[in-house]
Amino acid sequence: MLRNLVALGARAASTRLSHLTSQAAVAAATHQHRLFSTAPAISTHVNFIWARQRLAQLPRDCYPIFCQFDSAGTLIQPYCFPPLIALYIVFKRRGVELTPEQITGPMGKSKPEHILELIETHHLNLNLADIVNEFNIELDRIIGDDTEVIPYASDLLTFIGETGSATALTSGYFKNPLEKAIVRLKQIHTFDAITAADDLPEHSRSRYDLLLENIKKRGLSPTSMASNIFFTDTSSDVQSVGRRAFVVGVRNHSSLNSIATPAALKLITPTELAKRRQQTEERLYKAGAHIVIPDLSYGPLAILTVAQARSQKINPTEVHRLELMKPDQDIQQQYSYRRP
Repeated sequence: MLRNLVALGARAASTRLSHLTSQAAVAAATHQHRLFSTAPAISTHVNFIWARQRLAQLPRDCYPIFCQFDSAGTLIQPYCFPPLIALYIVFKRRGVELTPEQITGPMGKSKPEHILELIETHHLNLNLADIVNEFNIELDRIIGDDTEVIPYASDLLTFIGETGSATALTSGYFKNPLEKAIVRLKQIHTFDAITAADDLPEHSRSRYDLLLENIKKRGLSPTSMASNIFFTDTSSDVQSVGRRAFVVGVRNHSSLNSIATPAALKLITPTELAKRRQQTEERLYKAGAHIVIPDLSYGPLAILTVAQARSQKINPTEVHRLELMKPDQDIQQQYSYRRP
């Protein structure tokens, strides 16, 4: 079975997922490859230390009052393997074989909207409700209680807690698969609000609607959206929010990198992976992100940058991009250390 997975990686140019139709292969693709459980040996915690020091110099009312996150591809499930595989399987059963690039295009939308876009884009005569139902069943089968938490998610959530800002989670998943997917994440951090796609009516499930629902759950005014910061890995999320909040794209584990499986990821050359990530960064900026960061270790710098902008009375609707504030090289060398 694992040989089949490696063979798929060797055929990464075609980026097909046809070997994933068996339950055993799905298990291998989603649970046996633990690629992201530890952070790199050389930590970039200098970002946390320096951002904490600089934030202390700013008025607290400049801090983002609410830090909201997308789930898959941003805090959990690197590259969004589970939904990618589940979508491939349900379409394949209907004789439609989609590539990762085709599947991940609408990532970030609620799954019914995502599936509808795939049906309409490829001119398929398929029943939306049937596919959505089967997708949720398949996703529940694939997701395990040990769903991977993306590196530095825990550090960033702790950092935000120290600033006094509230945190919230949003997802295009329905409630049941989301709860299963965030078991480990909730052991790390308690969110102030969580909204899944089916918490809202079918006509109001855009990412902006999900963020707005979390704001309402906190008893805040909708006008406070402008003092929110939102982290996401997808361009559709960025477009949905539309600079009504400060939007931070996170590129390295994004579904936009269009990587089929963990096995395929292992066989991608560093040069090719860097190229894909750069293209993802460009897509996130083009969609309207204020800031794009490589990974969550840069999250504190994004929060600092937004706080600095707010101290200058800059509104997210008034600026296209913000230059990420970073410690200089001397400071990086002073604080960087090797993990034990």
